[in-house]
Amino acid sequence: MTFNRRALLLTGAAIGVLGAPAVLRAQTRTLADTLAADPRFLELLDLMTRGGAIDDLRQAAPLTLFAPVNEAFNNAPAGQLSALRGQNQGGGSTTPDREAISVLVRNHMVPGNYTAAMLTGGERMLTTLNGTTLKVEGGRSPILVSNAKPVLQQGQPSAGGIHTAGQPAQVVQADIMASNGVIHAVSQIIWP
Repeated sequence: MTFNRRALLLTGAAIGVLGAPAVLRAQTRTLADTLAADPRFLELLDLMTRGGAIDDLRQAAPLTLFAPVNEAFNNAPAGQLSALRGQNQGGGSTTPDREAISVLVRNHMVPGNYTAAMLTGGERMLTTLNGTTLKVEGGRSPILVSNAKPVLQQGQPSAGGIHTAGQPAQVVQADIMASNGVIHAVSQIIWP
């Protein structure tokens, strides 16, 4: 009987991967793949696909994504999302507003890898991919996320064309890990 060190190492590695917690195994998927595998994010994925913004979630640079869950889209201002998607009130369709979708979606993305532990303990300002500032309040549970200066960001799409602070989004599940970042599921859309 010969000792095959390579086979032993490969078997050990396979057992280690299969026995690893799901949160560690998920790190082999990109942010885009992780969103696609979770039915809570179907509306966000649809919007990103229509707007051509899904490639942002496949890049190698780490990102933190504050991802609105499906229910967040049900609470969006009437007509706002339909207009972005290219759907009119009469049931017909037009071309999706890819630029406005990109602005909205990138308002939920922050360069870097910010876990919940890094966001707790006080207030923090984070700059999104489109240059807006998110205020993250981690001094209590749940973590709250809002647009820090909505009235100063004229010319950007917003809730019904009105720039208001509104209620902050709540992080309903933190630290959904991916190979290129982290997702925090949030209760509502964070409007620019």
